[in-house]
Formats: sequence, structure tokens, C-alpha cells
Amino acid sequence: MDDKAEKIALFRYGLIAPLVLETLPRGELTRRAQEITARLYDIPCSTRRQVSVDTLLEWTLRYRRNGLAALTPKPRQDRGQMRAVTAETAALIERLKRQSPSRTGTALLNHLALEAKGRNQPPADLSPSTLYRFLRARGLTERQLLQDKAAASSHKKYEAQYANQIWQSDLMFGPWVERPGGGKRQVFLEATLDDASRLIPHGQFYPNQGLDAFLDCLRQAVAARGLPTRLYMDNAKIYRSPGVPSGPGAHRCLHRYSHRAYPAVSARRPRQDRAILPLGARAVPGFARPQSAAIAGAVERALLALARYRLSSS
Repeated sequence: MDDKAEKIALFRYGLIAPLVLETLPRGELTRRAQEITARLYDIPCSTRRQVSVDTLLEWTLRYRRNGLAALTPKPRQDRGQMRAVTAETAALIERLKRQSPSRTGTALLNHLALEAKGRNQPPADLSPSTLYRFLRARGLTERQLLQDKAAASSHKKYEAQYANQIWQSDLMFGPWVERPGGGKRQVFLEATLDDASRLIPHGQFYPNQGLDAFLDCLRQAVAARGLPTRLYMDNAKIYRSPGVPSGPGAHRCLHRYSHRAYPAVSARRPRQDRAILPLGARAVPGFARPQSAAIAGAVERALLALARYRLSSS
């Protein structure tokens, strides 16, 4: 019982105390109740100054049955709900608003009045403020509906159902490593990612970002995991080179390129990069997540050593 409820319960008990402290006949009980209700009171949490005889007798009965706790106010069963909007009216408003997100509140109220008139029913007693609160609570404002529609159409999330249905391939700028004869050069990470399983068929550092690096990585990925149904890439020059096998011919692999306005096509790529890079990486299924800085450093040194070995052997 909170402070507010306790204060109200004690006030109510103070009124009915002369009625419950002793057993009274029916006539005497009613007479005393009339005397109590004839006075004015400062009722807690209320602007009223008087109570009725029936209310006083009801409090008396509740107290005799369940004690002081029965005198606390009962919470509304429809608390948090808009009592002015019936379920039928709510369904009609939602249907009209989704059909035309730009439909104004005045147009909605007019449509509701016409619907009620056609059914020979009294019009819904809705004020513009109540209607607007209802639209905001249900996410039916014009702005919210248009945002949801844009997100669903242009940035819809997707995921392949089976492995090798969709692969994604991309290149990432890697670290600077020492040359065998002195100096430094930058290496580039080329990798492919299976969309359904998050498995990386192949990832490797190369001394350049040319077509030969992409084809070598793709050949090793296919040799390790088989041929994918679709291969998604961005609009980089090497991916549009005539040397890239395309079409459903002998290679049986359909290529798709992401559009600048629809980056959801390459939405998996950041996860792929974080899965391969050892420091600050996020774990994906099939790959161990570094548990400490020492382990992460060891993994990074191993990758750099691998990059140096491939540079020296090229």
C-alpha cells in the first residue's frame, strides 16, 4: 500500500469508525450514516467535499469483510487505454490511416461521422486531441507510417536460408608491413562471406587490390566450400572487369552488384571485416573470439607473418 492509498484508506476509516466499532440495528446505522454525510470534509486526492450514504455503507461493508486494505481505492481496469475509442472505431481509424498516411485528423473525423450515419448510429464522440493521441500511441502518424514504409522497401533485412545460396565478396585496406628488402608496403584483405552460416570460405591478404587477388581468393573459396548460387559485390572496378566470370553459364554463378542508394545489399560486409580482423573483432559462428589482449596480439602477429610470407614468395 503506497502513501496515497494509505492516506485515503485512513480517511475512509475515520468516517465509518462510528459505524463499525459497535453493532447497530439497521435504522440506527442509516441514521448515523446520514449524520456523517451531512458534514463537509477535506477528502484526500479529491475535489469533492461530501460523500453519499450509499458510499458510506459500502465502505462499512467492505471493511467488515476484508479490513483496512479493502478501503484503498481500486485501480481502473481500463487504465492506459483510450476509453473514448472503441475497438471497432480503432480498427476503422487504423485502416483509413494506413490506406492514406497523408489523411488529416479532420478528414478522419468526417469519415467516421459518415460511417456512423450510414449505419444509423450516433457519431463517435472523439475530439481532435484524443484522435491525435490515439494515432501517436499506435504509430499511425504520417511521419511514422512513411518512415516504416521507406525502411521496409529500401532497407529490408534479408538472410539466406541455406549455406552457399548467397556469398558476398569485398576488399578491405589492411595494415602496412615490412618488405623483405626493406621499406614498407600496404596489404589488402580480400575475403568472401557466406550469408546464411556467416562462414568465411576464404580470406587472404594480398599485395595489391587488383583482379588477380579477387580471382585467386574466389578460386580458393570455391575449392574449399563449393560453388555459390549468388555472389554479391559492390561497384568496384575489379568486380566489373571482363575477367570476372558472370552469368549462369559454365560457372553457374549469378552475380549481383549493390546500388549506392540501397546499401542493404552489402549489409553483411562490416560483420565480415570485424570477423577477420583480430583486434576489436566481433565473434561469428565458426570463429573463436579473442579472450584477452595477449591472444589478440598473437593472432594479429600471425596474420602479419602470413602477409609477409605471401609478399616474399610473390
